[in-house]
Amino acid sequence: MRDGYILHLWVSEDSESFINDNLDVIEAGFKLFFWDGFEVNIDRLPNEVIVGAFNERRRQVNVKSLIEGFRKLNNPKPNVVDVIFLDRDLYIEGRDYIFSATHMVTKTIAISIFRLAYAVNLASEEGLSLFRERLYKEFIHELGHLIGLDHCINETCVMAFSPDIPHLDKKLPILCNACVEKAHILGFDISVK
Repeated sequence: MRDGYILHLWVSEDSESFINDNLDVIEAGFKLFFWDGFEVNIDRLPNEVIVGAFNERRRQVNVKSLIEGFRKLNNPKPNVVDVIFLDRDLYIEGRDYIFSATHMVTKTIAISIFRLAYAVNLASEEGLSLFRERLYKEFIHELGHLIGLDHCINETCVMAFSPDIPHLDKKLPILCNACVEKAHILGFDISVK
């Protein structure tokens, strides 16, 4: 069922080096849900997509407009999960900011590394480790939504909603037993590691 998937990463110019340097984290997250039968493609996100979604007044990117603009240029394809990475702050109406979002129908995920690097010294081993853990948590959280998982009430489950960095850091980088069971029902064989 999951053989032959393509993980297509779309990187903004300002996020490209971060993503290339941390590709192993992203691949590990994808393997959690889609096993090993996938390939990774990386392309530059057209700047016009970001510009079209940028809210000058807020100095943030509207994630809904970002995904819509992206989809005007790139139609969804079977067995392709498109992931947009950018180093700009994301928001949706009604929230000051969000770390990431998923559009299930088109299999599109958008992740901002802007706040994931908050209060982190990326030059230190400890800081880089914290950034990588945050990136992994956000990615598998959004992949969880992609396969049909909702937000979890268990605050330490990676599927719990994270309104801010302290909540994100509190979560463990794994699904709780209840979410693993839901994933099994949805046809995904995930074990708690």
